[in-house]
Amino acid sequence: RLVGGQLFAVGGRCSHMFTRLGKGKLEGTLLECPWHGTKFDVTDGCVANWVTRPWWLKLAYDATLPAFMKRGIPTYDVREENGDVLVAVD
Repeated sequence: RLVGGQLFAVGGRCSHMFTRLGKGKLEGTLLECPWHGTKFDVTDGCVANWVTRPWWLKLAYDATLPAFMKRGIPTYDVREENGDVLVAVD
């Protein structure tokens, strides 16, 4: 739940390193991967800021990964009903 009460649901793992995003920081609508610093926008799952750390991984990824590999994370429809948060997971 964001400031202002908006609800968003996203996949729990980074789409690049498969680390747990639940241990990442949420700043505004951006969720940061705790391992390599990529930031995902929770409103649409898209990559908002590509790998930032460690420096050697950033260099390697920037040089070798094609753009389509910089994929986002899944997002899910979510709503609140009678105080319960309901997430539609396919």
